[in-house]
Amino acid sequence: MINLKNTSYKLILSNNSEKYLKKLKKRNIDDFHNLLKNISLTVFNPYNSKVLHGKLKGLRRVKVGDYRIVFFIENKLNPPEIQIIEIGQRKNIYK
Repeated sequence: MINLKNTSYKLILSNNSEKYLKKLKKRNIDDFHNLLKNISLTVFNPYNSKVLHGKLKGLRRVKVGDYRIVFFIENKLNPPEIQIIEIGQRKNIYK
């Protein structure tokens, strides 16, 4: 879990998302930093994202270059949560 001050959302990363970020940090530090920056921006305004359809209905996504961050907003909790389901390259994320 990442705790960012001055946000109204709690951020939760799935195990797959954490593993992907750890691998990416070793491979490409610039992409790693861009993803972290966009994750933190998503916590401040999660509705500035695209709603997904089809088998991913109910989820949202943010584009970061060739990468996608797929997440779910749980508003019924106090504080509300953003649960990041998957992080990956576009070519792999929607399979």
